[in-house]
Amino acid sequence: MRVIKEFNLGHLKCSLFVNQERHTLKIEDEFGEVSYKLGRLDVDPTQDIDSYIELPEVKNSIIEAFRSMRKGRDKVLSLMTKPIEESFDEII
Repeated sequence: MRVIKEFNLGHLKCSLFVNQERHTLKIEDEFGEVSYKLGRLDVDPTQDIDSYIELPEVKNSIIEAFRSMRKGRDKVLSLMTKPIEESFDEII
């Protein structure tokens, strides 16, 4: 698998890969990533893929996917961790 294009979508890093003529788009933020398997494409995806992702309906869908993943991650973490009790030094 090799990277054929990289670009940013705001704070998201996007990478387009090709492996045996099949394309994969990976989008990352600091805590997660989403990969879309695009399959074989008849067009050259390096030309226009970033402009398609910038379309409001596509961009909003991607951002909503990350929000949903973040909620799930936060829920798992809240169940796995116990709050750390704060203690204060005794002042006399």
